[in-house]
Amino acid sequence: MAATAAGNEVTVLHDELIAIEGVAQAEVEIVDDGSPSVRLQVEPGADRRRVGGLVQQILAKHGLKSRLAPERANAELPAAPEPPSNPESAPVEPQPEPSAPEEVTRAPAVEVRRLTSVGVDESRRGVVVTVRDDRGGSVRAVGRPGRAALRDAVAASVFELVGEGGAPPSIVAIHRAVEGEKQMITVVLDRGAGDLSVGSAFVIVGWEYAFGRAVWAALTN
Repeated sequence: MAATAAGNEVTVLHDELIAIEGVAQAEVEIVDDGSPSVRLQVEPGADRRRVGGLVQQILAKHGLKSRLAPERANAELPAAPEPPSNPESAPVEPQPEPSAPEEVTRAPAVEVRRLTSVGVDESRRGVVVTVRDDRGGSVRAVGRPGRAALRDAVAASVFELVGEGGAPPSIVAIHRAVEGEKQMITVVLDRGAGDLSVGSAFVIVGWEYAFGRAVWAALTN
């Protein structure tokens, strides 16, 4: 049932995103922590900032995460057939002979690289951002003082750590949402050529780490 609910959520979210004027293609999937990962292809000449704002509104309406229906703890089970009144007269059904076990070939598990830390050292001269992944990779970037410069430094560092090459994406929009005791950060990135990516992450430790994970999700999912 949870898988069905998640599929319905993805379908509804996809339909609403593809209906935005200026969106040519939309891809939606649910990542490991239950948050949506969105990839959009924008039509040439479309207002990317307007599209990014509409994307934020739609994600906010959906709670910025998949609402998976909980599994039914007390699912109704079919009633067992009543035993015959005279067991000796009950017909005996022939039992099929056991078949040989089928060989199951399992595909090798794919290791997913993850962002493990975002460190920030601040001084009057600026900030030094260090990002690391779970395979020992790390990147450092120096930025000017200020929150906007810090966001740019984190995004540029994560982009370099992902290793896609080319020019780093620009930040179109950042959105924070609170649902209960959870906070989520959603970032919309412009990767050029009309390619917008959206990534979300829950705030677990600090804002910088959550923002870095959201950028990572937008670049890798």
